Amino acid sequence: MRARLPSLAIAASILLSVPALGDEPPGAGRRIPVVDSPAILPPGARCRVELHPEARAAAIVEVSYEGKVVSADGEGLTLAVAETRRKDVYHPEAARLPLIGRLFTNVGVTRARPGEEKDVRISAEKIRAVELVRD
Repeated sequence: MRARLPSLAIAASILLSVPALGDEPPGAGRRIPVVDSPAILPPGARCRVELHPEARAAAIVEVSYEGKVVSADGEGLTLAVAETRRKDVYHPEAARLPLIGRLFTNVGVTRARPGEEKDVRISAEKIRAVELVRD
């Protein structure tokens, strides 16, 4: 009987500490959704561009780029990429659970050396949000 009491207390604390699955992630209100056109971004502005998630095989892939805007028009923007982040999520519901979510998520980050940024053209249809970054 005594062995069950700690295990029940641990299970109850885990269940109470798990956030609701439908909650927004913290800081979600700081993004600027691109509603009309990315042409409003001035050349030379530092920003983080998040693309719409893509479903590939068994994973959902989220990609974001950080860098300086080279040019922007109605069809998309060209970004001198300094950092690329790729996140592969294999079971989205399980990946939201604290500690357990690490088993279902892979994150890859690549950074360019200063002066070796690569220009990437991103179409407007693929852009989910743009966040301006301060230097």
